[in-house]
Amino acid sequence: MHHGPGGKAFVDKMYAEKQSLILVIGHLGNWEWSSAFTLYCHQQLYAIYHPLQNKYFDGLMYRIRSNFGSKLIAMKDTFRQMLANRKEVTITAFIADQTPHPENAYWTTF
Repeated sequence: MHHGPGGKAFVDKMYAEKQSLILVIGHLGNWEWSSAFTLYCHQQLYAIYHPLQNKYFDGLMYRIRSNFGSKLIAMKDTFRQMLANRKEVTITAFIADQTPHPENAYWTTF
């Protein structure tokens, strides 16, 4: 978590004002960061994730990713869970995929 001006101070201020936050972050390396997020903030962190088809590995990844107190919400349940949690002061993390599905992709040169 960024500790400079606006980082943790901003998140703490939003918590004091009972304001929930939506966090949008890139996928690469951010599961590790978001797993420890609850060590720095008062809010409950909910991270949106795509469940794996293999139930064993999905359970293993769920336990690893929620090890420090983060809670995971399956993508298909996002709206319903955010509505259910609306009275809590939370941070909901949308972790963007590295690449879109080929049928939805638009590739360009920068």
